[in-house]
Amino acid sequence: MQQPSEGLHFGKYKLLERIATGGMAEIYRARMTAAAGVTKPVVIKKILPGYAGNTAFVSMFVNEARIAAGLSHGNIAQVFDFGEVDGQYFIAMEFVDGQPLSRVMRRAREKGLYTLPQPLALLIAVEVLEGLAYAHTRLDERGRPLHIVHRDVSPQNVLLGYEGQVKLVDFGIAKARLAGRNEAGEAGEVMGKYAYFAPEQARGRELDARTDVFAAGVVLYEMLCGRLPFEGKMADVLRKVALGDFPRPRDLNPDLPPALERILLTALAVEREQRYPTAEAFAEALTRYLHTAAPDVSPRARAHFMGYLFEAELVEDGRPVLLPREFLAQMARWTQGSAERRPSRVPTQPRDTAPALDEPARKGHRNTDRISHETPGAQDTGEPGSTTQPIPPESLAAEPSGPTTQPIPPESLAAEPPSPGKPSGIPLHLAAEQTILAQQSLSVVPTPREVSAQNVPRTVAPVRRLRLPRGVVLGAPVAVALTVMGAMLTMGNTGTFSVELSSTPPGATIRVDGRPLPSRTPALITHLPADGEHLLEVHVTGMVPWSQTVRAERGTTLAVHARLRSRMASGSSPQTRPARLPPPQEATMPVDRITLSAVGHAFRVPFESAAEVKLDPKRTYDVRVEGRLSTGGPMTVEQAGYFLEGTEQLPAHESFGLIGTEERPVSNATMLYVFLLDAKREDNHGSLQVRVRERDSGTVTTVRLDARAHALKLSRADRFLLRQLDPDTTYEVVLRDSPEPARTRGYEGGPVGRMLGLYGAGEGPETESGVLELLEVGQPVRLRGASWLMLAFPDDHLADNTGTLLLEVSPVVPPVRPPPVRAPGRMFDAPTR
Repeated sequence: MQQPSEGLHFGKYKLLERIATGGMAEIYRARMTAAAGVTKPVVIKKILPGYAGNTAFVSMFVNEARIAAGLSHGNIAQVFDFGEVDGQYFIAMEFVDGQPLSRVMRRAREKGLYTLPQPLALLIAVEVLEGLAYAHTRLDERGRPLHIVHRDVSPQNVLLGYEGQVKLVDFGIAKARLAGRNEAGEAGEVMGKYAYFAPEQARGRELDARTDVFAAGVVLYEMLCGRLPFEGKMADVLRKVALGDFPRPRDLNPDLPPALERILLTALAVEREQRYPTAEAFAEALTRYLHTAAPDVSPRARAHFMGYLFEAELVEDGRPVLLPREFLAQMARWTQGSAERRPSRVPTQPRDTAPALDEPARKGHRNTDRISHETPGAQDTGEPGSTTQPIPPESLAAEPSGPTTQPIPPESLAAEPPSPGKPSGIPLHLAAEQTILAQQSLSVVPTPREVSAQNVPRTVAPVRRLRLPRGVVLGAPVAVALTVMGAMLTMGNTGTFSVELSSTPPGATIRVDGRPLPSRTPALITHLPADGEHLLEVHVTGMVPWSQTVRAERGTTLAVHARLRSRMASGSSPQTRPARLPPPQEATMPVDRITLSAVGHAFRVPFESAAEVKLDPKRTYDVRVEGRLSTGGPMTVEQAGYFLEGTEQLPAHESFGLIGTEERPVSNATMLYVFLLDAKREDNHGSLQVRVRERDSGTVTTVRLDARAHALKLSRADRFLLRQLDPDTTYEVVLRDSPEPARTRGYEGGPVGRMLGLYGAGEGPETESGVLELLEVGQPVRLRGASWLMLAFPDDHLADNTGTLLLEVSPVVPPVRPPPVRAPGRMFDAPTR
């Protein structure tokens, strides 16, 4: 995430923070200043300069602005402005403070909820349908129907605000009479996410409002059943959609009442004539059912649910979340049994992939996580069911970072032990026993990493920590946790509150009101009297002590995170320390030591643009490539970059690298992605065969790496580029660890200690092909014959990235003896001793 220090002026707007970027457009959080100093937060979506001349994309962009600007409804993100600044088209739209529904469902699964609570799912669907009904019935200035069809209703295009709002976004491929045939798409043109297609859309027929009714039904099905009705490769999905071949909702979720299933099946009828005729009719059916099945549910419950799911993000913003007892009681009812019932198969991302060796336990599918500000008008082709047809640009946004030192009330007690920067959790049975049965006025419950068979009470079984993929929590059911929490609130605990205290780094000593506690962070501190303030102090040797005063209402739980910093040099103070500048994206020779950031110089691997193979994390594989290809340069290429998704046992330093003609072992991985780095793909030709051999069985799987289709272009914000190297000078290039080593898989993944490099001659990677190289910490290499060097961390999720590496590039005095004969084109050599 790029964050301009003072903001960049863009016409009458000031761009404050780039929050998403895609192949053809980028999105900024911005501020508009009106008369008398009145300001308004907005979101600016603008076309990247390189695509300003792409008439097809510009037409789609203008079409989005033209349609959305005429819509004004509480369930549609409003477009305020459209124009051009310095040759760049832009749309200014409503800033929605929240998360896309796709991420809401993903976060719920991470908390053990594989389906959304039925009343909340219905409330969300009703709001979406009301926004669609408004768009479908819009008239032009002469009273003629506009016949607007969204054509891309999906969880990625539904925003849920932290205050409970529901907003439909992205009319980039919507069809309307005012749009014109060329701009909105011809009949028969396939656009959108195929997993949410209606049968007529899959067949390429004319669309109408009932197409959006079907898509809304698919979204509701996904919320209620925990998976999509149509899954698989694109061809299989389109066939199933056309035939209406999907599991009945009650087969996946037996808790669905028959009346609700009938409503859902009506919306998903294959023939349009058998569906609800309008979005309004669908919404009325859901509303009638909701008033009968859950008359006490309030739209405010959506806001509480968002606070429950996204406490870390709200803590990051310094906004406390208070979850009322009534909501906790509702959650206990709504989730009774649902947290224990896992879908027959965990929802997967439908993708046209290579043959699977085994079903993966993917790394949380986090490559497509998107925050609220990137959703309006942004299309993410990495989400489920994205087509390869022309659609608005994908948006790959960084997640918010971990929580800061701000309090919030209760999180589920069923969470697994936190990584640094995330609130801590405790085993449910320990929480209940230590909290309800504690006899002293102040007690501390250690986290599972501190619990052993020796210190567990006899009445409690020893805790065995499950080793699960990061971000996926399969601890005690949330329903039981909420039940116990409700019991805690009613059993003599009404005069106290609790604090979940964590720290970065973890393992810090704790003092409460001057008294030392036996446990270290992260820990749960219970039975703090609610009638006064309490001083929390955290200390780690060699770091500045941290303290904070807390106070809360009885029965609540605060999550407090202490972010400690190193002691500064003698005589300095926080007030005199200069502000930390963002890491540079480019530099020119000569340079001093350069700091490379695991956040600012990392790129998300666009998985839909890489060759991929599913792996079994319990097995070991040997991977290599065969053949040669050309990236337009004078040399042929016999190697490629790779990235691995995997379990917690996959270290960060093994998650990416290079594969060549020699076999490279791979283990603890669930998915292998192979790619090239090349911004100029037009002159590429040829391919490599990636061979994946399973050691025990000898089974070999191959996938084709295409020189054009699988070549990735890195944006300026995703890498570091060193220019103006002298091709006639030999340089020694070395990476070194910093006081805070770079990490790309959280604290548990260990230091990454390497970066992927690309070097070449000419002006730079924008116009010239390069050669891939892997640089390792403490292993100097010699560079000669290159005029630029590009470095980056491949990753799938930047929210857990921390730390830096240091880059040193220095000229080497030519040796007296003649240089050794090298293969043509080889620029990197082992250092001479």
